[in-house]
Parts: sequence; structure tokens; C-alpha cells
Amino acid sequence: MSPMQANEVEDLKIQLLLEGVYRYYGFDFHNYAMASLKRRTKNAVLAEKLTSISSLQDKILHDRACMERFLLGLSVNVTSMFRDPHFYVAFRNKVVSLLRTFLKQKAIFTVHNSVTDASFNEFNVILCRNVLIYFNSILQDRVHKLLYESLKTFGILGLGKQESLLGTPYENYYGTVIDRENLFRRIA
Repeated sequence: MSPMQANEVEDLKIQLLLEGVYRYYGFDFHNYAMASLKRRTKNAVLAEKLTSISSLQDKILHDRACMERFLLGLSVNVTSMFRDPHFYVAFRNKVVSLLRTFLKQKAIFTVHNSVTDASFNEFNVILCRNVLIYFNSILQDRVHKLLYESLKTFGILGLGKQESLLGTPYENYYGTVIDRENLFRRIA
């Protein structure tokens, strides 16, 4: 089997695994970035002391604890809210002054699934940092649509360093607040 064929077979096995996870447990990872899925799936195979993706699929479908471990391995669950201090200094200096009055009285902190949940309000600020990099272009477009629909006109959007509005259907609806920090303002 050529390296290209082996890669195609590996992709197919991962897709079958994801389909099984979706059908049996309801978690949809189909539109996650393939490179990240491959790396995390291979880590799960090793962590479970298995020899193949197929054997991982079998174990996941028969062992809920294995599924929970796999889910923890796929999701990005270790982060630091303020791991990028330059972004937050820029945010404080440039954005907080604009919002000083909509800020202390109307802050809402909530859990929201950007993949499955719809917009539930119009916000002045949305920080969606270091999430889009784990999605493929289909899912990124869906999340960009949700962000756009959820942000008030002249509201502020903060993205992670590796994320961008370039190439999205919404890039022309934002102006740059601070380019090097990926802070944007919805203008239309």
C-alpha cells in the first residue's frame, strides 16, 4: 500500500470512528480539523494501549468510560483565560474605555456551544479565541455566521492569534480595532 493509500485508509477509519461516536453518543466531531483529529485519535489509541483506530472504535462503542476519556482527549480542556497578556492589555486600553458605561451592569457570562447553539442575544463584546483553529472551513463558516449575528453593530470581536476574518463571508463587515491583537469592530 502506498503512503497516499495508507493516509486515505487512516482518514476513513477516523471518519468511521467519528460516525460511530455521533450515532451512539450524539457528539459531532465531523467538521473538526483532520490534522487535530488524527493527532488526538492516535494519542487515544496509545493511551488505551490499543493497536488500531478500529480497535479504539470498538472499545469506545462498548465502554462508556473509554468514550469519556476519548472525549476529554478531543476537546481542548486545558487553557488559561489570560494566557495572552498583550491581547488583554490592548483590550483594556482600547475597548473597555468604549464600553465603560454597557460593561459593569450588563456583563453576561454563560456557556454556549458555538457549534450547535443559535444566537440568543446581541452582544457588545464577544471573545472567541483559539477555538476556530480546531474546526474545518465548514464549521468555521458556521461559527463566523453565529458571531456576526450575535454581535451588535459597532460591537467588538476578539479572535485568537492564529484566527482570522480573512476569506470569510463576513470580512468586509468588520473594521480593525487593533490588527496585531485580532480585535475587530462590526461596522455593518
